[in-house]
Amino acid sequence: MSNVSKKKLSLPTVQQPAARWAFVLAVCASLGVVVSYYWRVFYGLDARGVSAAGVTGLCVGLAVLAGAAALALRRVRDFAKKGAACILLCGVLFAFANPPMQTPDETDHYLRTYAISMGRFDFDAQRGYPEDVDELVAAFPGAWVNAHTSAGLGTDPDTHAEQPFNSAGYALKQYGKDGRVENIRDSFEQYLTWLYRDSVPQRVTEPVSFLILPFLPGALGMALARLFGLGALGCLYGGRLVNLLAYTALCYAALRSAHKCRPAFLCIMLMPMSLYMGASLSYDATLLGCYYVMLALLTRDEWNDKTALFYALACVFANGTKPYINLLWVVLPLILRKSEWKVRFSRAVYAVLTAAGALALTLGVEQYGTLLRHNYGAIARQGGTTVNGGAQLLFVLKNPLRYIAVLLGTLYENDGFLGQLGLFGWKDMPIAFIS
Repeated sequence: MSNVSKKKLSLPTVQQPAARWAFVLAVCASLGVVVSYYWRVFYGLDARGVSAAGVTGLCVGLAVLAGAAALALRRVRDFAKKGAACILLCGVLFAFANPPMQTPDETDHYLRTYAISMGRFDFDAQRGYPEDVDELVAAFPGAWVNAHTSAGLGTDPDTHAEQPFNSAGYALKQYGKDGRVENIRDSFEQYLTWLYRDSVPQRVTEPVSFLILPFLPGALGMALARLFGLGALGCLYGGRLVNLLAYTALCYAALRSAHKCRPAFLCIMLMPMSLYMGASLSYDATLLGCYYVMLALLTRDEWNDKTALFYALACVFANGTKPYINLLWVVLPLILRKSEWKVRFSRAVYAVLTAAGALALTLGVEQYGTLLRHNYGAIARQGGTTVNGGAQLLFVLKNPLRYIAVLLGTLYENDGFLGQLGLFGWKDMPIAFIS
């Protein structure tokens, strides 16, 4: 036996699994202490009266759990199962770390999901919710940071001169020059104790949102939460967790289906923005999962009837969730070589059938939302009644060089943010698959 092999056997992390676990968990616990110190100092939690022991215990506990999960997943050999476990565990942290209603449009998604969980499959603008739902929405306004950001004149502590201040970018928010300072914890306290018991929270009603299918996983989670006697906040977390399970299941299916680039797929699935949406009440959780499934299927060496069916189902669902802007997915199977296509239909016929199914579901959803809609009145389009998409498209086709110049100029003005480009200048048609 070589000296290297003897040295390896003498290492406790190789010779004894228990020693390996003890070493890794001790390192994780130490990192938890470091993170808690940074957290308390940076956010001034000690000055806010938050127990140092509590913060440190939370950070150490989470770090130790992360280390234990990493050691346990080493035993899992299947890449898709290991990836799905990582997505689920990290997603659970996002589900609870993200304050209520802070995902884009989550207030509307929460209200629609809650309505479906109560068996409401129609839409009524005058129909309300239980009072604790009103309290939750009042305590957690959407875009909490923006809603609690203030600006004004303050006094510099060193020079004692007046200078402008802005609380943007700070976790602690102050109202005015001498106003009270608060953070997200105060919103939890406001909801849990309802600080304004002498006043009635503003009544919320069903939002302008007429989708059903993509909100079903979250609605199931809310129904289960109410079954266990939980209130509005418990329903929010119940809905998020079941929505996360749906996201994880679709990610697992994508990882199992992919024949290439599986580590790259997993990296995208584990990106903070992906988990942020996947562990929320947004329909983007299942929508992102469908995107992953379709992309994974496109990496396969051969397509059969089963592969084509799963791609078509994911594509139709994506178009039913976000109409029209996902129709480009219909043509992607056309890039497959003829030798890879083992489906009973030709690629062109398959693309036409998939497009027909997508448009049928889109129109069906629109008609459903129109026929079962009550007391909403006229709902204006985002671009207004003067927007004519066909005329704008014709103008672009007639003036391609001018359009390219305007597109590049807009990209420059928005610091390279692609989501602000729009599609052919049509304000309510962003390039969703890029954004």
